[in-house]
Amino acid sequence: MANSGAHAPSQRLMIREMILENFKSYAGEQRVGPFHKSFSAVVGPNGSGKSNVIDAMLFVFGRRAKQLRFNKVSELIHNSQNHRNLDYARVTVRFQEIIDQAGDGYELVPDSEFSVARTAQRNNESHYYINNRKVSTKEVTDLLKAKGIDLDNNRFLILQGEVEQISMMKPKAEDKNDTGLLEYLEDIIGTDKYVQPIEEASKKLEEINEKRQTMVARLKVSEKEKDGLQGKAEEAQQFLDKQAEMLRLRINVTHLLAMKVQANLATAEANTGELKAKLAHERAKFKEQEKELTAAEKKYRAATKAHEQVVKSIDAATEAFKEMERKDAQNTETLKALRTKQKKLTDKQAADKKQLETLEKERKECEAAGPQLAAQVQSLTADLAAAEAALEEMQETARGEVEGLRQQLAGVRKELAPWERKMGEVQARISVSEREMELLQRQGNEAKKRLEKATKDLEEARSAAAGKEQRIKELEASLEQRKRDAEGHKQALAAAQAEERKAEEELGAVRERVVQLRADLQASQGQSGVMRHRCQVRRRRLHRHRRAGQRGGGDHQRRAAGGGAPAAHGGGVRHLPHSGGAAAVGAEGDGEGGHAGGLPPPVRPD
Repeated sequence: MANSGAHAPSQRLMIREMILENFKSYAGEQRVGPFHKSFSAVVGPNGSGKSNVIDAMLFVFGRRAKQLRFNKVSELIHNSQNHRNLDYARVTVRFQEIIDQAGDGYELVPDSEFSVARTAQRNNESHYYINNRKVSTKEVTDLLKAKGIDLDNNRFLILQGEVEQISMMKPKAEDKNDTGLLEYLEDIIGTDKYVQPIEEASKKLEEINEKRQTMVARLKVSEKEKDGLQGKAEEAQQFLDKQAEMLRLRINVTHLLAMKVQANLATAEANTGELKAKLAHERAKFKEQEKELTAAEKKYRAATKAHEQVVKSIDAATEAFKEMERKDAQNTETLKALRTKQKKLTDKQAADKKQLETLEKERKECEAAGPQLAAQVQSLTADLAAAEAALEEMQETARGEVEGLRQQLAGVRKELAPWERKMGEVQARISVSEREMELLQRQGNEAKKRLEKATKDLEEARSAAAGKEQRIKELEASLEQRKRDAEGHKQALAAAQAEERKAEEELGAVRERVVQLRADLQASQGQSGVMRHRCQVRRRRLHRHRRAGQRGGGDHQRRAAGGGAPAAHGGGVRHLPHSGGAAAVGAEGDGEGGHAGGLPPPVRPD
């Protein structure tokens, strides 16, 4: 078995024994072994059975019948004069793992024993077994390969005649299609699988050497640039540190503002609840007062209706009285006109009588005057007759007119009689109406007083209702304002949280930039051994210089922030501007930062 060597592994596989049943020359069961731990060859004279042992191994390890110089698997079954027509042949190889000890001794690895068997049937079927369990060919192949047995090239087993071929090989193959002793041994040892990777590695080594030369040249240039940029890098690092500190402070301030906004929002929500309760109470009171106002308005409408009826009655009586006064004035004017006309007729009658007396006197004077006046008398008589006729006519006319006037006066008096009666009735009715009017006026005054009182109550109720309505409007406006304030607080909270997230993202970007700068700085420092050493020396110097600068910058910051007091826990305790009496404290040493529920804690310095 080809498992031995100058440097044996501490744990290895060996063949303990072989069991052959009806296989080729062996009838029945034949046990070969146990083998020595360093068993590596089968030797003996011709006909001693060397080929049977080797063929049995090849049979178990999966060789076909033709590879064993037979046409069919069934030809491997023993067939002799004393043992004819056997049904099967079986070969079992038992393995175990051992740990070599001094000399011929070894130690058996516990639970490492297993067996592989193969059978050949009379019907040319063949089956494999592992520990007497029927398995497939692949399972056997996988198991043996896992144990280190090379089934692909069969280098674990050298057949008879191959030794002479090996001894006749050239030391090294002349081309890739030929096989020499070196290639054969590399194939057996397994180092041939490294030939192609070695060639590829050589090509890569050449490429890497070329790249190395390029990188060395670039490194030299980078060293010069780095020396020139060292001061700028330190300034950039200080700037990034300060920017990170500023972002952290902004995050803390934003966190405090968010806490304040959340507290204000809680207060606004509590006040909103109280205002809602007050608004509900005021609305209930307003409904009660509205009911009272409705009842007062009903009373007012009833009193107004009664007052309107009284006013209508007074207006009707007043109109009737005015109509009577108008007719009385008209009748009085008519009576005055008739009396004036009667006086004129009486005066005319008296004038006519006086004229008649004058004429009579003149007649007498004329008669006394004599005959000279006879003609005149005659003339005057004629004139007198004419005058008398005219007088008579005038008297008749006057008498007719006087009679007409008398009749008219009687008619007027007759007409005035019912009017006088009506006047008396009207006067009586006026007296009654005046008394009724006084009564109605008293009732109207009382109704007016009640109306004024109801109006006053109505005005007071309306004023109170207006006040309540104004109060309700003020409460609703206050509620809306508080809602808007709450919405503003929510928006401010969302904006503060967005600002906080933005600041955190900016801080993360700054940190990534710092890491990238450090990585770029480190990448420019690690190409070759010499340059690595030089860069490490310079890095240590830069690190010492940076630590000294950080200590100096930290002392300066502590003097600027706390009046020279030392900072605690490296990061320090920082009090930020705030409202409401709460202090924002951020320390590296603890994880207890005061913060509102549902809000992230303030960012602490790295």
